[in-house]
Amino acid sequence: MPALLPLRFFSQLLFRCVVAAVVAGSGASEARGELWVYEGFQYLGGTDLQDNTLNPDDPTLAKGFSSAWTSSDAGELDKIHNTGLQYGALTTRGLSLRSYTPPSTHESGWSSLSAQNRRTLQATSFPPFASITEIWISYLIRRDSAIWNGTVDVFTDYALLNIITSGGSPTVPALRIGELAGGDKLGFAILNGAEGAPVNGGPLSLSVGDTKLVVFKMTINAGAADFGELFVNPTIGQSTPGVNPVALGDINVPRLFTSLDFRTGNSGTDFTFDELRIGSTYADVTPTPEPTALLLLATGAVLAGAGRRRRGTE
Repeated sequence: MPALLPLRFFSQLLFRCVVAAVVAGSGASEARGELWVYEGFQYLGGTDLQDNTLNPDDPTLAKGFSSAWTSSDAGELDKIHNTGLQYGALTTRGLSLRSYTPPSTHESGWSSLSAQNRRTLQATSFPPFASITEIWISYLIRRDSAIWNGTVDVFTDYALLNIITSGGSPTVPALRIGELAGGDKLGFAILNGAEGAPVNGGPLSLSVGDTKLVVFKMTINAGAADFGELFVNPTIGQSTPGVNPVALGDINVPRLFTSLDFRTGNSGTDFTFDELRIGSTYADVTPTPEPTALLLLATGAVLAGAGRRRRGTE
């Protein structure tokens, strides 16, 4: 029977493989900066979103907030869902937010109920805008049912991320990213302001059961209007989206984000949101498992198996 290789051999192999992975990773195309805000909805499945408190001690669960989630609409049903959304190799945590608006019709014929929640951002979450050139925002969204009454309402059919700027007043413009009011198309707009102009065949439809990764790039322009670009289902694992934007345009909002909310207004329709990230680079908001971590798991399994075989022969 041939002699078994000593455990020292596997230890040395593991060390060399890790070093090689680190060296290779140092030349990878992903450019990492800093993740400022993260919400993966890692709370107790089946509970109401607003019943869950902040997780300040674990930035992998939530980061960049100074309050728990609150609700301002009695008609909402925002629940923590036991399964999360998936998009390719994007790093996810396994739970999500299911937002449902009960059927109700206003006397004029349009849906009168909406689902809305809000969470305050920490004042120190973002560096001074004068010191940065880009802000990247991403989240996953899925439409889980068709429009309740079978028709698109120009006032209330929407499902989006709403970012409130300084003051939080209704008169202060808010940045809206997602399915805008009036249809099942993904885009971005400024509340009481202009929408991003569709380009390259966009915005794209949000069909039932289809998970989409929405990525928004905000370019900071000193002394001029900032500029927005919306990407849908981009390529992940690299430093740029790898696809053309579906909408773009100027963003005239105050350069101070104070809170955000996920809101839906499709009466009788439910949506799932997941993996909200705001950071300084594209790679920050579209993370994939580190090659070194995967290699450690694989070689660790080989080493453990070798140890078991060795003990079994002694």
